[in-house]
Amino acid sequence: MPKIIPEIQEQFLAAARQRIVYSEEHDLTIRQIARDCRTGVGTVYNYFPSKDALIAGVLSEDWQRIQEEMELNLFNSGSAMQDLKTVYEGLCLFIRKYHTIIESYSGIMRNTDLRYRYHSLLIQRITELVSSILHRYSLNVEPYTDYLLSEILLGMAIHKKEQFALVQPILCRILGVSKQA
Repeated sequence: MPKIIPEIQEQFLAAARQRIVYSEEHDLTIRQIARDCRTGVGTVYNYFPSKDALIAGVLSEDWQRIQEEMELNLFNSGSAMQDLKTVYEGLCLFIRKYHTIIESYSGIMRNTDLRYRYHSLLIQRITELVSSILHRYSLNVEPYTDYLLSEILLGMAIHKKEQFALVQPILCRILGVSKQA
């Protein structure tokens, strides 16, 4: 049974984040993370079975932070459209920060099953936010509208269309609201 080291998982995530976000070379290996944390390679593998799992851990942790920031800003505007814009801007921030990393490092882009699983998890989290916005503003919409809006927002962010004004008319039509709603 592996020895449990308090807070080592957080150290691994911090070391990986340092390398993939702040390093110019964007180099990351399990061996480097072990060396950075002054531990053995096997210890890293006890917590993260692969480099992709380590990267996913960093992404998940940072998405959680961005999502918490978005949730703090939601419902302060008094407008469903402004709240959707808040979600969109959070997505753009996340994508801008990690787009290159996902493409350069990870088997996520090459492994269709893995890519689908991570996409589904992200869409689920976005859909929860969008659904809460729709309910908050009592927007009676067709089933799966929250999911569709989530896919639109994520797709626009991924394709570097960082202008909410481009997608706002489409969202207004889907929701049957004016730009101010």
